[in-house]
Amino acid sequence: MDVIILCTGYSFGFPFIKPPGLIPVTEDNQVDLYKLILPPSPSAKGLAVIGLVQPIGSVSPIAEMQARWVTSILAKGLNSLPSETKMREEIAYRRERMRRQYFESAKHTIQILWKEPSFALRLLFGPNVPYIYRLQGPNRWGDAHNAIEGVPYRVKTPLKQRFKNVKKYIRNIFFYFK
Repeated sequence: MDVIILCTGYSFGFPFIKPPGLIPVTEDNQVDLYKLILPPSPSAKGLAVIGLVQPIGSVSPIAEMQARWVTSILAKGLNSLPSETKMREEIAYRRERMRRQYFESAKHTIQILWKEPSFALRLLFGPNVPYIYRLQGPNRWGDAHNAIEGVPYRVKTPLKQRFKNVKKYIRNIFFYFK
């Protein structure tokens, strides 16, 4: 790895990457990246775009997962990348699937298919915990759903009052310091 470029902003483009157009961005903010990370072009070998996602929650945990995946490709060689043709087929398939599942918007897209509406609301309005990214996928954790459901309890428990008789406790503290 030669260079890491960290960027933030409301619109995106890649004018600093040479040659121009290595990562083309359309006017409707569409970018053709394999797994939303890698340009399929052979001339872009070793180039990865981390964090170019529009989730409902935080980008940071997703960017971490993307960075881990890219690291496994670049450093460890655990994953073998498919050919450019296969990457482009996967990009086209994903774009079509997204077109059917979401509505088009200049801003973020909103998923309209939920299997468990109450759990979906917890994911949407609750804290973004790492277990969310273990619900599905290659490193799926069978207990992730339960762990997410238990987050409010685990957050509130340490904040509860620990003493039944606070007045007695305070009186004992003052007695100790006399």
